[in-house]
Amino acid sequence: HDYKINDESYQQGINALQDMIPKYAKEHNTLSQMIYAMYITKKPLSENVINLVSTLYNNRTKLSAPSLAYLLEILDGIRKKDMTATIEKLLLSKVQTIGNHVYWSGDKSYWWHSQDVETTAGVLYALLKTNTNYKELPGIVNYLTVKKPRGYWVSTKTTAKVIRALALYLEQTGETDPDFQGTILANNRELKSFKVSGKDLKNWQGRIEYMADTKD
Repeated sequence: HDYKINDESYQQGINALQDMIPKYAKEHNTLSQMIYAMYITKKPLSENVINLVSTLYNNRTKLSAPSLAYLLEILDGIRKKDMTATIEKLLLSKVQTIGNHVYWSGDKSYWWHSQDVETTAGVLYALLKTNTNYKELPGIVNYLTVKKPRGYWVSTKTTAKVIRALALYLEQTGETDPDFQGTILANNRELKSFKVSGKDLKNWQGRIEYMADTKD
């Protein structure tokens, strides 16, 4: 659905956000979210806001993983390559691994940063905006796709962030345009061979059918 937004109300919201941002200059995790909200409006960041981005960068070791993800995306967007590389390295140093699952923990002392699945989705999205050559990517995707204990993610907000990240992953890695062949074997005898392409994916029903010969 397309939701119409009153231009005047939208601009009033942006103006209010601009006015509030300087008041949170020392609350770095909150500041990161507010600057990110301004950044994704696609409006040019003011010189004062750019200076606050530098403040966040200088205090990077104090930032939670969600805040680092916001900062990474902002720095990449305003073309601060050296800073982007530093934050990327810092984020990857905070990665956690259990089996084939890769994830980031939220900041347990700060409520809207505390959700690990949402945090990991945010980090995945930010990383993909800067690079796609991370060995951690399959493990991150494994983690996000299985962390649905009752078949769904914990909230609509988390769901939106996960879907956004996974959609970008599919787009950036080319997994929506597969090109591979497979073979089904039974007792070392080939039963069926198949080929999958992007065209086949559109009609994929989640299974490969094989009709056994009655003579077998």
